[in-house]
Amino acid sequence: MGVCDLTRALRFLEDERVRLILVGGKGGVGKTTIAAALSLRLAEQFPGRRYLAVSAGPAHALARTFACPLDSAPRPVNGKASLYAAELDAARLFSDFKARYGQALRAILGRGTYLDDEDISAFLDLSFPGLDELMAMLQIIELLESGQYDSVIVDTAPTGHTLRLLSLPALTRAWVSVLDRMLEKHRFMSRVYTGRYRRDEADEFVEMLNRDLARLAAILRNRETCQFLPVTLLEPVVLAETERLLASLVAQGISPRAVVVNQVMPAPDGCPLCASASSRQRRCLASLASRHPELEFASFSVSLEEVRGEQRLRALASQAVPDAPPAPAPRLLARREPIEIAAPEPGLRFFLFCGKGGVGKTTLSCAFALQLSRLFPEKKVLLFSTDPAHSLSDCLAQEVGPEERRVDGTANLFAVEIDPEVLFGQWKQTYVREIEEVFDDFSQRVGVEIQFDRQVLAGLLDLTPPGLDELMTLAELAVLVEQGRYDYYVLDTAPAGHTLRFLELLTLVQDWLRTFFEILLKYGQVARLPKASEMLVETSRRIKRIRRILTNPARCEAIPVTVPATAALEESERLLAALDRIGIRYRSLLVNQLIARADGCAFCQTLAVQHRSQLGLYRETFPGLEIIPLPRWPTELRGTDALLSFLRLAPFAERHPADRATATAGEMAIGRAS
Repeated sequence: MGVCDLTRALRFLEDERVRLILVGGKGGVGKTTIAAALSLRLAEQFPGRRYLAVSAGPAHALARTFACPLDSAPRPVNGKASLYAAELDAARLFSDFKARYGQALRAILGRGTYLDDEDISAFLDLSFPGLDELMAMLQIIELLESGQYDSVIVDTAPTGHTLRLLSLPALTRAWVSVLDRMLEKHRFMSRVYTGRYRRDEADEFVEMLNRDLARLAAILRNRETCQFLPVTLLEPVVLAETERLLASLVAQGISPRAVVVNQVMPAPDGCPLCASASSRQRRCLASLASRHPELEFASFSVSLEEVRGEQRLRALASQAVPDAPPAPAPRLLARREPIEIAAPEPGLRFFLFCGKGGVGKTTLSCAFALQLSRLFPEKKVLLFSTDPAHSLSDCLAQEVGPEERRVDGTANLFAVEIDPEVLFGQWKQTYVREIEEVFDDFSQRVGVEIQFDRQVLAGLLDLTPPGLDELMTLAELAVLVEQGRYDYYVLDTAPAGHTLRFLELLTLVQDWLRTFFEILLKYGQVARLPKASEMLVETSRRIKRIRRILTNPARCEAIPVTVPATAALEESERLLAALDRIGIRYRSLLVNQLIARADGCAFCQTLAVQHRSQLGLYRETFPGLEIIPLPRWPTELRGTDALLSFLRLAPFAERHPADRATATAGEMAIGRAS
């Protein structure tokens, strides 16, 4: 499977009918870099066409990758006439949407419910599920259809949130359906009392949304004009997520033609570390290609330097990764001692692993939880995933699902991956079932069917704010806390941009639940819903409790994770500033995947020098933090045995925090590289 350059490897790129390319995948695989390199390559190969690169995720990186300033309005990349770029501000687009259509929404809510002006204002401020993301996607379609650009290349958010974005047309159709049912009540009453109904801006607004959603869905599922390009790494955990992504895309009617395989190791040159990694990658690539003979593949070598600016992007897009003979069997690597870090302070019970996609949060949270269970055999530990694209099963090499399950080889460690959509669906089903029961009973007793109010009340949960389904996972965590079944909780979170949005939503969702409860009380004159009211009160109480725990420095500590790269350093600055703003404590920063010198390997030596420089920058940037370096491991970190060999928790009192950063095994390994 030898490939030469991006456009020759991915033949569909030369098809002028392909006008929308969505670049996606797990966090940290290089989506932004590939999207930027692809758009630059196309613009230079076809100078008579105009290309637009757009960032649609919450954590933008296109400006850094192109090494030029960008904002929400498309602008030429470094003065090029054939290449434009933009970083869309979804929040501003949503604000503009509300300013433009707020009056129509207010009219619909006022006509179709018992809400007064105060209630309507609260709903307008708190609802709209995912509409900020939808506005960004509709803006992209508008740019595509404007005729100014021949093709648009979209740098999407990590997998879980990208799939949510692609499913927004269906989700929002349910939201629009609720608005339409509200209007239908008004239309019916108008015909009854005036004999006719005159359409107005509210009807036009609903029709406009339906047209936009139909147009978006049609474009995303048109294989001739739209392509989704997954980016992956040759690592088992990443490949497992890529397989799930491919299956989900096909299920939604989106069939990718190709996959980009990024960060392929060079042919080994007598280096056991490179030989081991190269051999493992080749096995992974052969397996991936055999399972997907229908796909094209483009492979790109790992870069010794950060891919930033046109020169390096151009080199990436045209690099060759030819077929090579099988990697020689690697020499046996000397066994490394586990990296030693301090055990948690007494009283801490919650540990929140967070950071940019691809830095190793899942691996470290699993290793940390395993070591907690060993250090405190009398305690019970729960490993809990809040990432929509779960990876605990892949990292632990065993099936983890929505029910707590003991981790193989342990007596006191349990893991759980809760699907927020399923959880919210169950919650919603209970609510709708009670509405049906109450209105059926009302109709039988009174002899009157109030169908419109039944439909409006049943549809109110389609007007939930973005992120409520994910926050339901925290409500489930609160149940476990209340039951007192575990002593320690280790949370594996989504990539940084979505984790911050997730945590900052805690207050918003509490406000929405309170508003929703007040609406149910007002509808009490038609129907009393004790089960639904109790669910709302309980969910609000549990989310409030989790917020108190997460912001209690005596009980919870965030453990930020990063890697030695400039982009990751800047992301860490934003992450830590947001943790400060939210009020979540942190004391250290784990710098993962550092490379020490490997004798005889120029590649590893060069990386070691760069990583040592980056480590120094971290210490300069965060002088008050304990910086804990963790070396790249020579073997795959998957399964409990491998994870236990990587990390060891030492009793906290054995080492003073001030000197631990220079005394860890990781730092000693880096020190030998100089």
